[in-house]
Amino acid sequence: MEERHNQVRKDEPENTPAPVTESEQAQPSAADAEKNLGKSMLMKVALASVLVASLVISIANLMVTNQLRNQTDEYQAQIENYKEKISRLKYYINKEVDDEYIIEYAREYLDMYFPDEEIYYNDVNE
Repeated sequence: MEERHNQVRKDEPENTPAPVTESEQAQPSAADAEKNLGKSMLMKVALASVLVASLVISIANLMVTNQLRNQTDEYQAQIENYKEKISRLKYYINKEVDDEYIIEYAREYLDMYFPDEEIYYNDVNE
């Protein structure tokens, strides 16, 4: 049996490196330390770049969202104004045409008044 342990196996290469001791493993060479430092620094820069890009994209999306929300509010206000205008016009369409109708229409849409009427202007609606 002793011969078997001392014999070199034919499938095993003859130039195998000697096993590395724990003290040799614990002390990396200066080149390995520089490589690890370079990799570590590269990872930090890459992570910082991703974070900055994410932040910029998020801020841009918030700005666009805010702008769209403001536009939506403006359009909703316009819709309400048009609904009021439509209801007024429907009122005039369905109303019977008589002197009262003509007077009311002339006052509202044509700014016409009787000669003896006193007119008071109010800045509340403007």
